[in-house]
Amino acid sequence: MAGYQFFHVETYARIPSKNHKKQSARGIAKEAERAPEACPHIDSPLPYKLMFGCTPSDAVDLAEARGTKSTDKLGRKLRKDAQIMLAGVASYPVPIAELNPSDDALNHWLKLNYHFLKNKYGNTLKSIIAHTDERFFHIHFYIIPDVDAKGRMNIGQVHDGILARDLVGGKQAKEKMRAYKSAMRALQDDYFESVGKLCGLTREGANKRRLSRSAWKVEQAAAERLASSLKTADEIEKRTKSLDIEQEELLQEKKWLLEKESNLIALKYEADKQFEKAKTETTALINLKAGKNNVVKYLKVKVAEMKDQLNKLLSSMSHLKSENKHLRKEVNTLARINEKLTYQSELRADALKRDRIEMFELVNLVAKGKTSEVIEKYHNNKYKEYTL
Repeated sequence: MAGYQFFHVETYARIPSKNHKKQSARGIAKEAERAPEACPHIDSPLPYKLMFGCTPSDAVDLAEARGTKSTDKLGRKLRKDAQIMLAGVASYPVPIAELNPSDDALNHWLKLNYHFLKNKYGNTLKSIIAHTDERFFHIHFYIIPDVDAKGRMNIGQVHDGILARDLVGGKQAKEKMRAYKSAMRALQDDYFESVGKLCGLTREGANKRRLSRSAWKVEQAAAERLASSLKTADEIEKRTKSLDIEQEELLQEKKWLLEKESNLIALKYEADKQFEKAKTETTALINLKAGKNNVVKYLKVKVAEMKDQLNKLLSSMSHLKSENKHLRKEVNTLARINEKLTYQSELRADALKRDRIEMFELVNLVAKGKTSEVIEKYHNNKYKEYTL
C-alpha cells in the first residue's frame, strides 16, 4: 500500500452553525446513513456498512439526550449550539475501483483503526461505519462524551485540541491556538504510530511538504519497506513464542512420563518382592505337603498368574521407555529448531535495523532538500535484497 494517511475529527452540536457551514449532529448522521435528502453530493448512494456499535442516528439520540439533561461548567443549562458529539473519518488510500474486499492489507488497516479508536476513546466510542460509494473506501466514527458526577458534559473529554486549549488560563488567544494546534498534531502523530506507519503510509502528503515526485517516491518506498520489516519482525516474535509454548508442553509431558516410569519401576520392585515371597511360600508348602497334589496345583496357578502380571508390567515399562526415547529425540529436534529461529531472528533484526537507518538517512536528506543525493542513494539501493 502506498500513499499518506488521512484522519480527521470534528465536533457537532444539536443545531447547525449560524452560517450553515457546519451541519448539526443529526444532519451528519443522516448523510452517513445515506438518507435521500442528505447526500446530494453522492451520484449513486449505497447502503453504509455497520462495523461496530450502534447506528449514527442512535449515537445522535444518545448525544442529544445527554445534552438536554446536562449543564455547562457554570452550572447553566447546556446551549443548543454547544458541541455534544465528536465525529471523524479515516480514508483507505486505494481507489474503490482497484479495491479487493478480501485484501489482507485492507483488513489489517481496519483492525488497526478499530484498536486505535477503542484504545483512545474507550466506552465513549459508540459507532463505526464504512462507505463504499465514493472514490476511496473510508470509515466514519462517532464519539459521545460522558456526563460527569456534577451533570456536566464537556466535549474536551474526547477532543484533544479543545482540551489543550481550555487548559491554557486567561484570555491568551495565541497561546490557546498554539496549544490547540500542538494537540491536534500530536493526535495525527499518535494515529501515524498506531496505524499509518504499520500500513506503509507516510505522515503527510508530498504537496503539503513541497517534495518533488522522485523524493516522494523514495519516501513511499522507505515507508512500505519499514511496514514490511515491522510485520516480519512481529511474525517472527509470534512464531518464537509459539515454539516456546510447544517446547514447554513437551517438557511437561516428558516430566509426566518420567514420573510414570518411576512409578512402574516401584511397582515392578514390589511385584518382584511378592513373587519371591510367593516362591518361598510355595517351596515351603511343597516340602511340607509334597503329597498333596491339589495344593501344589493351586500354588502353580497362583505363581502363573503372578508371572503373567509381572510380564504385563515389564511390557508396559518397555513401551514407556520407547516413548520416552522418542520424546527425547523430539525435544532435541525442537531445541535445534529454536536455535535456528533465534539465529534467523537476530539476522532479521539486524536487517531491520539497517533498513531503519537507511530510511532515516533518506528522510533527513529529504528534509535538508538534498533531493539529488536522495535519488542517487535510492537508485543505488533499489535492487538491494536482504536474505536470511
